[in-house]
Amino acid sequence: MTETSVGDGEPAVAGCWCCGAEVADDERVALGGHPEVVVCLRCAKWLGRRAQRLLDERAALSLTAAVRRRVFDSRETIISHGLQRRPVIGRVLRWLDRRLP
Repeated sequence: MTETSVGDGEPAVAGCWCCGAEVADDERVALGGHPEVVVCLRCAKWLGRRAQRLLDERAALSLTAAVRRRVFDSRETIISHGLQRRPVIGRVLRWLDRRLP
């Protein structure tokens, strides 16, 4: 991780440990026991989704877990076919992605 102080009152910038993007202090999350490990908000959301999926796979079958599994499976199918890159449908899919679990 590279951390740079940019000046008086400006946030320091560090690289995300997941995607490598340079992010400011207010746009990153540090791991509790390891404050030197930071991820950007986008990667933190992705990690949260992955963690929820693992928890759903281990938990007893419930209606909410079943719905989340469908959402995760649909998301993977869409990405594997590259539909999120299409002009019209891509915008709709990205809008939905920001609002779904």
